Amino acid sequence: MGSVPNEDDTPDASERETVARAAARSDSEFRALGRGTKLGPYEVVSLIGQGGMGEVYLARDSRLRRDVAIKILPSRRAENPGGVARFEREGRAVAALSHPNILSIYDVGTEGGVTYAVMEYLQGETLRDPRLPSRA
Repeated sequence: MGSVPNEDDTPDASERETVARAAARSDSEFRALGRGTKLGPYEVVSLIGQGGMGEVYLARDSRLRRDVAIKILPSRRAENPGGVARFEREGRAVAALSHPNILSIYDVGTEGGVTYAVMEYLQGETLRDPRLPSRA
């Protein structure tokens, strides 16, 4: 498992690009949580990515002292009680699975109006990376 970067660490180009895309959004769909934001025992370190299903952040679990990924439900879905229920139901369904090709879900919750799922943090390449070979 990787460790949380120091404040002196410089983000790589892909992280800067992801943060820039999040900052460029003019609507309030994305929350853009800042470094140090706390959701329960989890402290946000950096934005990893975003998409139609929400934002994903690298965070540090202060209780277990490990890196985790936190997926945040988009604002438009969080405002809908059905959207929150579905998010939590999907979290419970994935948490019930155990398979090497499925990441582990550690927690789900809501704090300060932010609905989130905490999962295992896996380092690697994004499937959208153009450098990966095409399987077409």
